[in-house]
Amino acid sequence: MATKGFRVRLDDGSEMDLDSDMLRSWYEQGLIRGDTPIRPPGTKSWQRLAQAEDLRYWNAPSERSRGPGGEGEEEGAAAHGPQVWRSYVASALLFLGAAAAAYWAFYPEHWTSAFGPVPWREVALGELVLALCLVRGWGFGRAFVRIVMLVAAFALFPLAGLVIAQGVRGLPLLVLLSAWVVASGFFAFLGSAMATSSAILCLATIVLGGAGIYYFGYAPAGMAAPAPASVQASSPAPAAAPPRAPATAAAPAAASPAGPAPATGRAGPPTTSAAAPTPPPAGQAQAVRAAAEEVPLLSAHAVELLMSRSAAQVLDPPEVFRRSYGLVGRGLWALDRGESKEIGDLHSLIYASLPPPERARLGDYIDRARSRYATTPDEDRQMSQVMKSAVLALPADKRARLQVLFEKAMTAGLGRP
Repeated sequence: MATKGFRVRLDDGSEMDLDSDMLRSWYEQGLIRGDTPIRPPGTKSWQRLAQAEDLRYWNAPSERSRGPGGEGEEEGAAAHGPQVWRSYVASALLFLGAAAAAYWAFYPEHWTSAFGPVPWREVALGELVLALCLVRGWGFGRAFVRIVMLVAAFALFPLAGLVIAQGVRGLPLLVLLSAWVVASGFFAFLGSAMATSSAILCLATIVLGGAGIYYFGYAPAGMAAPAPASVQASSPAPAAAPPRAPATAAAPAAASPAGPAPATGRAGPPTTSAAAPTPPPAGQAQAVRAAAEEVPLLSAHAVELLMSRSAAQVLDPPEVFRRSYGLVGRGLWALDRGESKEIGDLHSLIYASLPPPERARLGDYIDRARSRYATTPDEDRQMSQVMKSAVLALPADKRARLQVLFEKAMTAGLGRP
């Protein structure tokens, strides 16, 4: 027989009377819980249901209405919209990312040179806009940021393909992977309602991705990206005009036709002829031969071209080696996609033949030479010898192909201001 007179206080603060059968039914349906306050018949004090009744013989509450951590909580959270605190946290992270991008915009030399120039100013402004969309916890702002992150995550795949086609290999590619992790983490973190543990996992993913971008992308002043990717920079903007061929000493053909002018009985104007080209300075031919022998990356014609465009006209082999990499770095835009990949593969063979310590030193030196950082004459001489031994170890056909590609890129680099 049902006992009447149980006073039950519901979650919304309202109170109602239930008999013992209704009390048990409501509990089993999940409408009330073991900690729901009740006042048994004949008493004036409130106590928890689990204290007033023996719940061991009652059926457990239904699954759809379970307490904290169950589906009921998830459904309740979904009904009231995603947790706003996630928007605030994401906004703070995007503000932090905008600050990091602004830093690299002011100090681009601290970013890995394995990639071409990055539009850091635009990246910083974009992250700032996304952060402002989330700062008030607006639903439309959250949806907009999720769309942007989804597009960014997909756009990184073709970007990675282009970078690989340009010859970038190794650790620099982990920068793109870290960026993909960040974009995917933001997309998941700003989704529909989720358990706190899942939200923390997404948050940790974003932080780890950001740390990866910094770890693999940051380069201290004067340091290089990991070899061999340091040689494979993405193409800079093309030069306005191709370089002119150097003057040579073998062109008297432009002079006036040979032989005296026919007599006319009066003196005619003097016959003009093209200005004779400036002869190369004494010792240049010998310097060209010495540099071509000590720097097998370059053909004799490429060495002559480099010297003729220098102020000194005669350069030592280590100086030729240093300048050639600076010019090649500025002229990689002249190589098509296949040639860029080819020169990257050839450098991979060169680096593979070197012990790890020399490989790291050479990669650091080349990056500084290509970026116009200062190098010492002793470094120029040592690294020139290291590169010489590695290039001479290549098969003759590959060495000849490397000279062709180097000359093409170096010639384009000479045409840039």
